[in-house]
Amino acid sequence: MELSLTDIHLLSFKSVEDCEDYLMTSRWSNRFCCPFCDYHEAYHIRTRRLLECKDCRMQVSLTAGTIMHKSKLSLLLWFQAIQMLIQDELEHTASSLSLALGINYRSARLLLHKVHFAHLNKENRLHLFQKMRESQSIATGHGAQSLFQQHTQEHDLTHLQRQPRHQTQDQTQYQTQDQTQDQDQTQIQTQTQTQTQTQTQTQTQTRPQKQTQH
Repeated sequence: MELSLTDIHLLSFKSVEDCEDYLMTSRWSNRFCCPFCDYHEAYHIRTRRLLECKDCRMQVSLTAGTIMHKSKLSLLLWFQAIQMLIQDELEHTASSLSLALGINYRSARLLLHKVHFAHLNKENRLHLFQKMRESQSIATGHGAQSLFQQHTQEHDLTHLQRQPRHQTQDQTQYQTQDQTQDQDQTQIQTQTQTQTQTQTQTQTQTRPQKQTQH
């Protein structure tokens, strides 16, 4: 599950229950749905940030797939840190963040690193998507093909599969040439065999004539 840091910045969270409700609505917009049996009712285990399905007893973490997963810090502290960092455009250091939130330097540095990573990762995906959209709008040549279409054509599997076909055509041409050469050789061999047979026949016919003369 991917969280929107800007949404967390705009909303107000006064308790851990508010944070948990936000996580639940972010993952399940309407209501809970078990990923194993698709059941729609669950027990809420608040001490462990879990939802347990009432049917199959499968447990689902509220923070699974987020930067807050398996963290010992409270959800309210996480949300306050995200709001503070987004408001100040991520200009806080680990030492200033530890003083503002009242946590140790190691936890503040890890929290800051995760928020920076999530923010930059989202910006990189948006930048890549924008580049792909821009490349689709650029026309090149008379064919009016976009850069994205050219890239897909260069790496098209059908284009890669056409090369063996040309190779097979060349191979068939070579094979037909070899077959014709083999046929010519067999014809020559049959001609030589017939010539030898005629020679032996003439020799056998001449031998009795020599004996009758003596």
